[in-house]
Amino acid sequence: MQLPQTDARGRFVAREPRDAGMLTRIFAKLIDVFPTGLAVAIAQLTGVPALGLVAIGLFVLSDWIGSPGKWLLRIRAITLDGSPATPLASLKRNVTLCLAPAGHLVIASGWLGQGRWDQAGVFCVGAVVVLGEFVGLLFQPQNKRWGDVLAKTRVVER
Repeated sequence: MQLPQTDARGRFVAREPRDAGMLTRIFAKLIDVFPTGLAVAIAQLTGVPALGLVAIGLFVLSDWIGSPGKWLLRIRAITLDGSPATPLASLKRNVTLCLAPAGHLVIASGWLGQGRWDQAGVFCVGAVVVLGEFVGLLFQPQNKRWGDVLAKTRVVER
């Protein structure tokens, strides 16, 4: 049995949190995206955009309020100084991933845009952003995606 590290005075030293792995992060985000996407689809089909807006709002703040994917896979988002993610950091981390669903919701509700071509454009922009987010996981240090760089956060194991 190994004892925890101590400093010169014999006090326990907190260990540096380990960064979460890329696959763990991807699976956690997929778990989190599913209910949001389902709510947005239901909002589009029923014509009740408020449901989709609430789901997108919860998704954007998921690092602050907690998310099922992070809870199940035992990871969490923290700022670079080690403190828990703030609401603003959570918003910055997830806003890029919400651009496409929010755009579809706005167009489908009739608030903006004309129809199929606008939705196709929003889909293409959203696909490029999401692809860029996950490509960022491959090439950024500590498996950071664009949202992490923007919010100055990292995802660690609990």
